[in-house]
Amino acid sequence: KEGYTLSVAVVLAPVKYPFGLLHALADTTLKYAKKEGAKREEAAGKRGKLEDFDKTTINFVVVAGNTGHEFDKIMESLSRKNKDEQTRFYATLRPYSVQELEELRVAVLKGKEIDLGHTKLHQLREAVIKKNLTTSVSDARAVLNNWKEKQWQHVYRYVYAVASRYQEPHKENEKPGTLFPRMTFPWFEDGEDVYRSPLLDFAELYDFIEQKGGNGGAKK
Repeated sequence: KEGYTLSVAVVLAPVKYPFGLLHALADTTLKYAKKEGAKREEAAGKRGKLEDFDKTTINFVVVAGNTGHEFDKIMESLSRKNKDEQTRFYATLRPYSVQELEELRVAVLKGKEIDLGHTKLHQLREAVIKKNLTTSVSDARAVLNNWKEKQWQHVYRYVYAVASRYQEPHKENEKPGTLFPRMTFPWFEDGEDVYRSPLLDFAELYDFIEQKGGNGGAKK
């Protein structure tokens, strides 16, 4: 009732990563979570959905060899505008609400149970990073074709479920086409000329989410 919010930043980095750089990255990751959380709360209020807004925003970054030290720049590298300055691609859905991150965690655990495999997930991640509707789409679909049916269905259904949630603000009863999620795998449409994908986040967190008992791989 007081309007309090909570923003959380998580940086997953090697043990020997320099603390000063780690602190700087954590700071900018947290600032991005606060800024985006405020923006989303405002949007929810305009739609009259403020009571459904999750006031906790969780942001994360996985440190790799080419990871920068400012989260804003990392986000810039994971988004792209076409030359027409209208079509936009976002290869990440960060930051997440608690519910959204829990859905991602459950999806990753299910992926481990059916042994999605690191190689194909890396290929899927690389496809998303291309951020377009040509090679990005063809490369992602090639990965689906190389999975077993239960594997590709799990990944596809997760993207569809996320798309359904993002589609809510764009639904119009007068326009039947807006009532169903529109997907061009690995992308889903978030309104007009905006494409998003949760699959890079899925792939990056795959190694950091363990099943009960600490088993990081598929169940035997």
